[in-house]
Order: sequence, then structure tokens, then C-alpha cells
Amino acid sequence: MKSPRRDAEDPLTSCGSYETGVFLSTNNRANRTAASNGLSKNGVVYYQILALAASGTNLFAGTYGGGIYISANKVTSWTAVNAGLTRTKIRALAVKGTYLFAGGDSTGVLRRPPR
Repeated sequence: MKSPRRDAEDPLTSCGSYETGVFLSTNNRANRTAASNGLSKNGVVYYQILALAASGTNLFAGTYGGGIYISANKVTSWTAVNAGLTRTKIRALAVKGTYLFAGGDSTGVLRRPPR
């Protein structure tokens, strides 16, 4: 998966995987390190990352069963942002303007402010 967050001024690159979480590269993807600290709920770790989206310095991860997580600190840690979600199997994320859109299994599309 290509990074949703990469520009000339910030060489930070992140990618998600289906079973092993989020990885971070600071050297144009030559090496990657695990960056999944906090991707858990009730003691269950959610490494099935099905979607990533970026808004400014925030990176969002959509998980299969854990809902949506945000990292606002260059992927050092993650915090769940599941207010308003009725189901937590997230398959797609997108940012448009000041809104985060999330789609999941039989849930339609949720629209919320990105923070």
C-alpha cells in the first residue's frame, strides 16, 4: 500500500498491512519499523489495517473490528476515535475539506470532523 502521507518537506512515509499493523519509514521506504502502538481495544490488538487517510499532520487508520484510530504525533501512538460508529469494521477512509468519511461493512458512510 502506498503512503497517504508524503511530501518533500516531510519524508515520513507510513503504510498499513492486513495482518501486521502500521509501519513507518523515514528514509523513503528503504527501511520500515512497526508503528502500531495503541491500535487496541479491550486488550485486543487490531493489526488488520484496511484503510489509511491523512489530514494535515493527522493520520487515520481504519481497522477491521477496532474502528478508526488517529495518530497526531508522526505515528508514535494511536488513539481510537469511534464516537458515532455503530459498527467497527472500517474498509475505507477519505478526507474532504474538514470532514473524515468512513465506510464499513453494511454501515453506509459516516461523516465526521477529522479530529
